[in-house]
Amino acid sequence: MESELARAKAEAEAAKKQAEAQTAAATDARRSLEVQLAAEAKARAEAELAGARAEAESIKRDAQAQALAATRAREQAEASAAQAKSLAEEAAAKAAASAESRHDGTWVALHACEATRRAPEVKSRFPADISAGTVRVRNGRPGENGYVSFEGRIAADGSLALSGVLIPGRDELGREEHTVHYEGRLEGDRFILTGEVGRRPCTLALSRLGN
Repeated sequence: MESELARAKAEAEAAKKQAEAQTAAATDARRSLEVQLAAEAKARAEAELAGARAEAESIKRDAQAQALAATRAREQAEASAAQAKSLAEEAAAKAAASAESRHDGTWVALHACEATRRAPEVKSRFPADISAGTVRVRNGRPGENGYVSFEGRIAADGSLALSGVLIPGRDELGREEHTVHYEGRLEGDRFILTGEVGRRPCTLALSRLGN
């Protein structure tokens, strides 16, 4: 009886130890699995982080490349625009210079004022000169009868305004210096201008010498 009790006790103790051993083994296995899972999760997280960083770096490089390309494109566009502007200004300057100089040379100014109750019709002929679009009509000497000094510039549309002074060419009309202003435009091969001298309507026609 005692031997059976001792044997049962021994078997129980053995079973207990075996159960403890199995529990310990299970615990170790669980811990090992947890460590493994944690390591795998860490590795996945690190891989994902590395991938995200690599993608972010790639996006950054692409953005920098695009920004650099945009800067170069803008600089090239600005350079092209500046060159086009320069060429346009140069062409405009050449066209303006050509337009200004196409009338250059010696001209003749035919001046005529209508008759009034006090004075007969007056017709005079004055030398004129056009240089780089500037028109000058000169005759006589300051303070003397017949003195004329008109000047103005030809506009791009062919219009012309001349301003200056005039002293009548005849002694009986006195030596009063009249301020005059004529306006008109190119008509065919002549400039036809109108104005007044002492309230007398007058015309001034400019023709190239020899025409």
